[in-house]
Amino acid sequence: MSRRIIILFLIFLTTFSCKRVEKKNNEEVNADTIKIEKKVELNYSDQLLYSTLWFQRAAERRALSYQAFNIAKLRLNNMLMEIDSGKHPAIVVDIDETMLDNSSYEAKLIETKSNYTPATWKEWVNRAEAIAIPGALEFCNYAHSNNVNIYYISNRKVDDVEATIKNMIQLGFPDAIKSHLLFKSEKSCKKARRAKVEENNQILLLIGDNLGDFSEIFADRSINYGFDTVDGYKNEFGNRFIILPNPMYGDWTKAVYNGTNKIQEEEKEKLRREALIAY
Repeated sequence: MSRRIIILFLIFLTTFSCKRVEKKNNEEVNADTIKIEKKVELNYSDQLLYSTLWFQRAAERRALSYQAFNIAKLRLNNMLMEIDSGKHPAIVVDIDETMLDNSSYEAKLIETKSNYTPATWKEWVNRAEAIAIPGALEFCNYAHSNNVNIYYISNRKVDDVEATIKNMIQLGFPDAIKSHLLFKSEKSCKKARRAKVEENNQILLLIGDNLGDFSEIFADRSINYGFDTVDGYKNEFGNRFIILPNPMYGDWTKAVYNGTNKIQEEEKEKLRREALIAY
């Protein structure tokens, strides 16, 4: 074999080997990219898409909100005729997804393929751009016109009070003052804050989108997703407890995730599918 042929052969081998290495490297890069994209997809709040779309665009959701406040008005009228405790009549209402619609924040998470963070939520609250839930403003003004105190017990943080008052005043909510906004300082449980209201008021109605807005008894959902507890209080719903629909977030998700939201998105996806009931 001539020296020239040997050189050409070596060049061929080198080129072939480089292409194989390059192909392998590209395959590894592509594999890593797929993993990254999958991770982004799982971190992306895609599970919010249909629930947020329903919240914003379903006429049924709007009808349910009106229905809830129509029932609340009927119950309030009946209770005002029966009140005899000597205390001032009051109602306790949640804020987020009960008085104020924050679905634009959830939609932004979907658009930006990101998850909830305290920083982005704080930014949204400070914008003071949430709109009123259908029927909420009319009901609160009706209650206020009947000399009923309104207390807003929310798990927004105490440093969100000023921005929230600004938002609620812009919309025309009554009793949107510091003494009537009881926000979270440490604990999410609202029991102590409800007790504070009860010191000088008789609470006639509690309105919210989460069972914790009514009683701490609903906090434990470790058995049967909390269904049994709800069944035990079934006569209170539509009576003293008025609940509004919120499929976007809430304590119900913790029951699906075995009591905590602090797990990886891959595990959440797995648990969501396992929780489904199929025929």
